Amino acid sequence: MLDVINLSCVRDECTLFHSLTFSVAAGDIVQIEGPNGAGKTSLLRLLAGLSRPEAGEVRWQAQPSQQQREQGHQNLLFLGHQPGVKAVLSPLENLRFYHPDHSESQIFDALACVDLLGFE
Repeated sequence: MLDVINLSCVRDECTLFHSLTFSVAAGDIVQIEGPNGAGKTSLLRLLAGLSRPEAGEVRWQAQPSQQQREQGHQNLLFLGHQPGVKAVLSPLENLRFYHPDHSESQIFDALACVDLLGFE
């Protein structure tokens, strides 16, 4: 079960949405529509835990998603229209940026798992 409670998103000082509340149960299908710049991708990034909301909360299995980030990410797949890495950063820099709480050995283990050792 995914619960969104009073979620608000601001980009470049523009409120894309506020006080958004909904629930999605197993087997539900959700369609997100809107014009360019309406906040569709921003909402998906918030739901996937790739961005932080201006206000509100995303809950996965009744728990705040930020408190169970690693477990939640094991149950998610986010495919956006742009890659989830920064092209100006190396693989090592990307991992350090997105996982600052991980040790160097964990980061190098991750690189090894995807055959990127030597490209760090």
